[in-house]
Amino acid sequence: MKNFLLMLLLGLGVIFLQTWLFPSLFPFRLKPDLFLIIVVYIGIYAGFCRGAVFSLFFGWFQDVFAGNSMGLYGLVFLIIYFMVRFGASRFNVEALGTFYYLVFFGTLAEAFLVCFFQAFFTDAGMLWYVVIQNLFPQVLLNMLFAFLLLRILQLVQWTTDWVVPVPGRSSHGDL
Repeated sequence: MKNFLLMLLLGLGVIFLQTWLFPSLFPFRLKPDLFLIIVVYIGIYAGFCRGAVFSLFFGWFQDVFAGNSMGLYGLVFLIIYFMVRFGASRFNVEALGTFYYLVFFGTLAEAFLVCFFQAFFTDAGMLWYVVIQNLFPQVLLNMLFAFLLLRILQLVQWTTDWVVPVPGRSSHGDL
């Protein structure tokens, strides 16, 4: 129950950052996707059912507060979660580089899936052009914020007795 409440508070904090703070700091269509980074992290460290539920909830949060088509990011984050779970079972997730690779490929998968579902279910027009145009800066921002997330997790682990799983370290906590 404690972990559920912490993840819920984390989701609400990310909503605050992505809807209020980041739009004032970054250009119009360019902001880090913290929910994607958290979904990748959850895909590596959370249990199967709990991680799927959190990924779906975080996608719904993004849908509600970003004004997207309802269910779009819920489906996209759930697919990315399962892709990360599949990749995490085949790669060494304790290596620091694996987390960054999964964030990189998760960003690409998110762009592809959003374009695909928008084109398949709606008349999205030139959405793919806008997504492709901003893809490289989006990848760089996501990688930078993935790095910052890992540093924050290390700081939490060093300053408290809370065991937080961090790639590149040998500690194993359960989300």
